[in-house]
Amino acid sequence: MVYGNFLFFINLSFLLLMRANPTIPLRKDRNECPSCGLLFRSSYAFDKHRTGRYGIDRRCKSIEAMLASGMEEGSGGFWISAPLLARRGLKGILGGEGH
Repeated sequence: MVYGNFLFFINLSFLLLMRANPTIPLRKDRNECPSCGLLFRSSYAFDKHRTGRYGIDRRCKSIEAMLASGMEEGSGGFWISAPLLARRGLKGILGGEGH
């Protein structure tokens, strides 16, 4: 009986390690959400795409909600928390506003 439970544990562990995008390498701080399968450029962006209370109703935001919060899909399909220009405060300077 112990042997059977051990095999069940191994199979369950394998399923938990499966990735939605196994061919895309995750280097440095890049990560993939195990719930929705989206890719993120940073842990901050990953955390920003989650909503709700831990252990109660925590879930992934919809694409629409992510876009509304300033996130965007960057190169290689990795979501970022905000466009680089907006993060650096240069949006108005390079965006042509006031020129």
